[in-house]
Amino acid sequence: MEKFNPKRKLDEVLQEDIESFSFKKKMKGSFWLPNQLSLSPFEVTIVTNWEGKKFPSLKEIGSKPGKKDSVLFQTPTLNTVWAWVGKDGDLANKGIKGKKEPESAKCSLSLNANIDPDVLKRMPGEKKKAEEFMKRISEIIEEMYEMGYANKECWVGHKKAAVRLAKDKNETRDAKAIFMSNAECSWQKDVDRDDDTKGKMIVVKTDLTRNFRVKDADGEFTERKELRSNRPQIWKKMSTGSVADISDNLVADSGKYRPGFYPGTALRCGFEIKAWENQSKYGIRIELGPHILCIREMKKMGGKSTEETISDVCVFSDSDSDEE
Repeated sequence: MEKFNPKRKLDEVLQEDIESFSFKKKMKGSFWLPNQLSLSPFEVTIVTNWEGKKFPSLKEIGSKPGKKDSVLFQTPTLNTVWAWVGKDGDLANKGIKGKKEPESAKCSLSLNANIDPDVLKRMPGEKKKAEEFMKRISEIIEEMYEMGYANKECWVGHKKAAVRLAKDKNETRDAKAIFMSNAECSWQKDVDRDDDTKGKMIVVKTDLTRNFRVKDADGEFTERKELRSNRPQIWKKMSTGSVADISDNLVADSGKYRPGFYPGTALRCGFEIKAWENQSKYGIRIELGPHILCIREMKKMGGKSTEETISDVCVFSDSDSDEE
């Protein structure tokens, strides 16, 4: 693969990705999502990352030594408020100001528990699962902040900055309150509108493209990196019970408005909860996993699709079969 040239069209980069690296090839065409959050035994712990920094993280209970610390989960069925998961990610969002380059673009979903009534006719228990999930996410992230703040080796510089601010004569908050309030909260948004987007929603994001280390002729990793597509593979549960890859055939990608999904689409996705920091900012984010499952795709803005497009059984295994 040639070195990435930001002046080239993003579609050219994605085409090279299809030929050289794709989740579909990697997984041999099978569909897979991890266990839902409510079904995954995990605990909040402190881990050390590749830079030697310590962060609060989630670890699977009973996992073998050396296994990846950050647990990959699946959401229950949720409602799409907005989605930029098409071929261009959020580059398609004309509301983003400033220069936008493929290497800084994101794939992102905003989701809430306001599942469409047509979906609930077939899946009546999903509303309660979605509401419990939204509440549980908040509890988990709060617990991660509490553990990280209590650990002397986590977010050290930012906690010291909070202590300095707390000493200001005009400051009424203590250092912990300042630290908590200054943390980036990109994962949660409040919407105050009189439609199906009203209320709390979560935002999950991942880079549209990402650098991958490559191997030389001897099979050893080199310092050279290649920019490849990191866009999630998108699947749809069909009325026949089969699962189809619709990554390159999203309804909302067919016109000038290219979000990937129209608002109101019911879906599930894989995700991870990750703590992070840089010199000026810190926080906890929800990162979008490599797969999205579309339960029911909204056909247009404010439109409806038929009830028959929703499968009676929405249970999935980690094999090529879509039913257990």
